[in-house]
Amino acid sequence: MPKNNTNLETQKSHVPTEPDSSLKGTLIFTMFVGLFIVGSWSAIFFLFLNRM
Repeated sequence: MPKNNTNLETQKSHVPTEPDSSLKGTLIFTMFVGLFIVGSWSAIFFLFLNRM
């Protein structure tokens, strides 16, 4: 039967991590790109409807 080495498990689970970075800028940029795509599509669609 294998022995449980709790000291080794404790050392493995303690991994230093970097602090979480803020994703606020990513969210804002993604929303801007999404609004640009929707706005462009709407403008082209209404231009199409006007020319029918």
